[in-house]
Amino acid sequence: MGRERRRHSSSPREARLKRKLLEARMIAVCAIAGAVVLAMMLIRAQSERANAEAESLALASQLNRAETELDQAKRLVAAQDLERRTLVKQRIPGASSLELDSLYDVDNSYFRKLSFSESGVGSGRRITYYAVPKNAGNTPVVPAAVVHLFDQNGLQMGLARIALGAATTPAASAELQPGVTRTDSAPTETTREVEPRYFLVELQ
Repeated sequence: MGRERRRHSSSPREARLKRKLLEARMIAVCAIAGAVVLAMMLIRAQSERANAEAESLALASQLNRAETELDQAKRLVAAQDLERRTLVKQRIPGASSLELDSLYDVDNSYFRKLSFSESGVGSGRRITYYAVPKNAGNTPVVPAAVVHLFDQNGLQMGLARIALGAATTPAASAELQPGVTRTDSAPTETTREVEPRYFLVELQ
């Protein structure tokens, strides 16, 4: 009877011990699983960071290469443009580069300033010249000139006749008195719809 009583009294303790062992094992398993998951997340994060850094380096390398190629292309275009301008001015002595809406000092005895502007679009597009005749001499003169216009390849694409009759607002007299200046303007005559890049003043 005594042995049976001791056996029955120890059963609840064994059950509690088993439950505690089971709980400890479950906690350990959960801890291990959590550690594994955390480790996998860290590994993945490091891998993604490494991939991002590799992609960033690759993009930086591509950008540097593109910038280098662009710089080389710009230098090539500049060299070709300089060569073309040199050839044009060799073929047309006295030709000057032309930019619309720029004012040019004309080195001759009849004209002081010259500029060109553009107006209209399509078939209504036209280029107008503005000239400032001068008389630096001691006697009256009748300023007249033809301004030849050329495209970027040095091919003539138009001309402007600077004379009293061609001006939009003609002066009262064809003669320009000594020390007097005036402003003449008129549309240019163009044969092709291309941008003028050079001009040459021919006195009449």
